Formats: sequence, C-alpha cells, structure tokens
Amino acid sequence: MALEFHPLRPCFGAEVRGIDLRRSPDPASQARLAAALDEYSVLLYRDQPLTPEQQVTFSRPFGELNIHVHQRMVAGVPEIIVLSNLIENGKPVGSANCALSWHTDGTHLEKPVYISMLYCVVAPEQGGETQFAATRPAYDDLPEETKAYIDDKRAIHSFLLLQQRSFPDRPLTEEKKRQIPDRAQPIAYPHPRTGKKALYLGEHIIKGIVGMPEEEGVALVAKLREHATQPKYVYHHKWRPGDLIMWDNYCTLHRATYLDVETQRRRLHRTTINGTTPTGEALGPTSGEPVSAY
Repeated sequence: MALEFHPLRPCFGAEVRGIDLRRSPDPASQARLAAALDEYSVLLYRDQPLTPEQQVTFSRPFGELNIHVHQRMVAGVPEIIVLSNLIENGKPVGSANCALSWHTDGTHLEKPVYISMLYCVVAPEQGGETQFAATRPAYDDLPEETKAYIDDKRAIHSFLLLQQRSFPDRPLTEEKKRQIPDRAQPIAYPHPRTGKKALYLGEHIIKGIVGMPEEEGVALVAKLREHATQPKYVYHHKWRPGDLIMWDNYCTLHRATYLDVETQRRRLHRTTINGTTPTGEALGPTSGEPVSAY
C-alpha cells in the first residue's frame, strides 16, 4: 500500500496511512516522511502495535536520539521516557500533568530539539489529550510591520525558571545550574532544513527579550503566543492506543490537557531527536555535559 497523507487541519498536520512502523521504511519512504514533516509539521500514525524497541528503531533514521538521563525511562531502553500516571510496584512509572502550558521541547539547549514522538500505550477516556499549535502559518499571518519588528529579537529561555515554576519541590543543584545556562533564541526562528521562519516561543520558560525591559519583553512574548494558539492554528488530539504522533519542534507549540489522575489511566512513550545546528547564545557558564530535553 502506498503512503498517503490526509490533512488534520487546513494549515498543518496530516495522518499518515499505508505504513507499518514495525518495519523500517525503505530509503524512498523515509525521505517522503521527512519531506512530509517539513510540509505538515505534525504527523499522526494510527493503529501501530509497537514495542519500545520498535519505536526507537523507527525514530533513529530521523537523527540522533536524546538519552534521557534525568527522567523516568523504559527499563533497558534509555531513549524512551514515560509520561504516565500509572503506579507499578508502589511507585509512579512516569510524570503526569507536567506539561499543561504551551511549550516547545528543548529550547534551552545549545542544539534545540528537532523532533519529538509520542506513542500511546494506554489512553484515558477523558482528559490527558495533546494540543499542537502551528507557529509557521502563525508567523506568516503576522502584519509585515510586526515581522520586521521581531525578526531580530531574541527571547531568553531559562530552564531554571521553568524548573522553579513547574517543579518547585525538585530544585536544581548548583552544578546542574551551571550546566544549563539561559539561552537567547530567535523569536522568528528559521528552520534548519527549510529556512522558513516560525514563531519560537514558550510559556513558563521565557523570562524576557534581550535588550528590552523585562515586563515589556514578557508582554510581547505573551501577545505572540496568544496569536499563535488561536483555534485556527491548533490541532487537538484525543489519544487511542497505538497512536504515534511526531512533530517538528522548530515550528510548533504543544501542551497536554488536564488528566484526572484518580479516575483516568494514561501511558505514553516519548522519543526525542536532537537538533544538529547550534543556535542562540548561552547567557552564562556551561560545563559541556549532556543535558536531557525537557
């Protein structure tokens, strides 16, 4: 069966049909998938009965896999982290309700994350869904004077700020703080593969804009994020077991919806593809040690 791409939204996203992810795509199909991701930004694969090892095998041709040294992983498969509220052997097997704000994975890294993939093992009946916002058409639709104003602006992405806001009970050590400096990233981010610009934003991770008063910079980022997350730019995904979604972090935002951890069960497996292009400017010291994507 030939590969087919069925749009999820008018401006981005597609469901991929005609492929079994348990079998590695041939080079021609792999090239088509990479090109489709460039075009659609979000790709959905339904009804894929994958083992963790098969997910890693499918992910690997897209680039270098991130090893999640500071997160809950699948045993024996360090390339996969678990997003879940399930309890096994008296302990939670992953994190739940930790990504409810709009964000892009790994914006604090020297080489920002390129692709993230989530595979659904257990799906809740209600809640725990994932929303994606297309920031390339959102940028394209801005007035020309706004584009001209933001094209040379850089937002300050602070993993320390994100950690303090999201996990106040898990403070970073001084050594870890030195490893993860604030980083100034372009607001209008040119895609490393296509050169097309997209809004490169986040919610809890951005502390301001270089060269602007803090309050003014935060307000500008909030206004741009509000523009980029209008319903016309958003795809809302309700998970089914066997779903795999991959997305391009250079031109999307995403967030989870609230999950009632007392009544609903969810387990997702994530693989992450590192970027290859150093970008932005480190605003502080770094030890050069590897750091996991958020």
